[in-house]
Amino acid sequence: MPESSKWKDLWNKYFLGNNSEIKLIESVYKPWTIDESCGMPFAEEKGFVMGDWAHHMLHLYELLDFELPESFSYCPDHLQLELEFMSLLVEEMDYKKQYQFIVQHLNWLTDLVNEAEEKEAPQFCLDLLIWLAQFVASDKSFLADNLDDEVLAGITGTIEKSKS
Repeated sequence: MPESSKWKDLWNKYFLGNNSEIKLIESVYKPWTIDESCGMPFAEEKGFVMGDWAHHMLHLYELLDFELPESFSYCPDHLQLELEFMSLLVEEMDYKKQYQFIVQHLNWLTDLVNEAEEKEAPQFCLDLLIWLAQFVASDKSFLADNLDDEVLAGITGTIEKSKS
């Protein structure tokens, strides 16, 4: 593990801002849109910000009166914001909403870990991302174990409909 004085430099190089080697932004890891009628040539490509996922996050923030910090205006689906939003859902103690959020918005963490490995991120950064992905997977499993099968099927069905 690097000295704490080096952490900020490494974190900034690999994860912070527009010039970082690895983006902590959901839209980057998913197709830009799932709208099949979209005629944009890059509609199904990955690597772009402000895709459907970001716009859905803006909608969710509005529903809960969550104020988007100005520094995240270009990436409302940044991992930091998504984790903060998830904490609000945890406070509500609504397992269904938590599970749905994980399935819809935190399902890209394995791709993030893979990219960090490919870009040879420092081990402590990689370990943190792996731990986070495992924690979210564990939480998803816990939530699934505590929801009725009918509720789970409804969430999965809703998600599948949104993709078609």
